[in-house]
Amino acid sequence: MATEQATAAGTPTEGTHTNALVPSPFQAALREAIQARGLSLERIQAKLLAAGTPVSMATLSHWQSGRSQPERTGSLEALSRLEVLLQVEAGTLAALLPPPRRRGRRLDPLSFAEAYQDETIMARAFDEGGFDQAGGEQLADLSRHDRIEVGPDARIRRVWSRRVMRALEDGADRIMTLYRTDEGAPAPRIHAVRGCRLGRVVTAPRANAVVAELLFGQGLRRGEFAVMEHEVEFTAPYLADTSWEKYFDRPMREYVVEIQFSGPRLPVRCVQFSRPTVGEGRASERSVHLDPYDRLTAAALDLTVSCFGLRWEWGQ
Repeated sequence: MATEQATAAGTPTEGTHTNALVPSPFQAALREAIQARGLSLERIQAKLLAAGTPVSMATLSHWQSGRSQPERTGSLEALSRLEVLLQVEAGTLAALLPPPRRRGRRLDPLSFAEAYQDETIMARAFDEGGFDQAGGEQLADLSRHDRIEVGPDARIRRVWSRRVMRALEDGADRIMTLYRTDEGAPAPRIHAVRGCRLGRVVTAPRANAVVAELLFGQGLRRGEFAVMEHEVEFTAPYLADTSWEKYFDRPMREYVVEIQFSGPRLPVRCVQFSRPTVGEGRASERSVHLDPYDRLTAAALDLTVSCFGLRWEWGQ
């Protein structure tokens, strides 16, 4: 079996704010402390992982830019360790945090991307579900198409994904997909649409994750292809997310993403972005616009190990 590595709900990082960014004492103090210590986010992430309090690069970046703030228990533990790393007095940064948002508006989400980057979360979720993690190299992803549906309330309702894969060895017969939920939030519903059927679906409470098998129906021979579609359906209060990002841990020939807005509220600014997740490559951004059908669309060819996505901003 192969583990789905690209994010299936591109969905927001932790504590994502839905309004325009508003500077806070916390983000300013964090940014200044990081600059004073002269540590890169990569070094900080590695040190936090070694200390047993893993946080993704995306989350660290969003904390210091104000796009999100630590609210989960695990995030607050990581913040405490971060204060030690940055050599600031214990509790200094935590005391500057604004009050958490009320429950029901995605208090403290963690995206698929962050879940896959966090090996502790992955291992815990797979262990709770009783899933075998072996065989993750049996399939190569050649192409993927994601369609995200945003409702009239500006919240993500559904994600549809189509994947084209080639077997690298005999016997590949499934993929596994993982979704990281909010604490106490209802689990999404995962549906097999075409070219697969749903296997076990297990909620892992300790990891706040849902893990599901998508079965091909037969084992593939080396060199054979599988084309499959599945959907992730969210439940009220849905996802108040303003970005979709996909992390790729290996090359892929083609990735297509479309964000379908159903109005009447439409975003006022949209950005396509990409950045490498290893090495010293340069990140890039460019403005994009809705098409006549109220869609944002983007495509990337010959992807390397990287992150690619779209984000949007709502007007007042």
